[in-house]
Amino acid sequence: MSKESVAMTLARWEQLLAAWEANSEDLGLIEEYRAELQELVQRVRELSSEQDALNARKQQVTRELDTAKERGRDLALHVRMGIHTRYGRKNPKLIEFGLRPRKGKSAVPEGEPPPE
Repeated sequence: MSKESVAMTLARWEQLLAAWEANSEDLGLIEEYRAELQELVQRVRELSSEQDALNARKQQVTRELDTAKERGRDLALHVRMGIHTRYGRKNPKLIEFGLRPRKGKSAVPEGEPPPE
């Protein structure tokens, strides 16, 4: 695959086609190639424009994704804080939420009688 830019490729092809036009009477044997090359010039222009639009959309989606992830991190932090507030920091119930209880005597969940 060539490292040449699309713009450079198109410029070279257009130069070739312009020179062919100037000498068309001598090049009748390769007319089918010229016609196909002209079609490809148009197709490459269309694809390049589509690629530019997709790159712009990708950048927009990336910004939206980053914003959503940041908001999700904030919300998850608030949820974790609420869980700690509800159950305490030592309650084994925290494991269900993917949180690690602190070591030491477990707090008694609200509504349960203390152990005897």
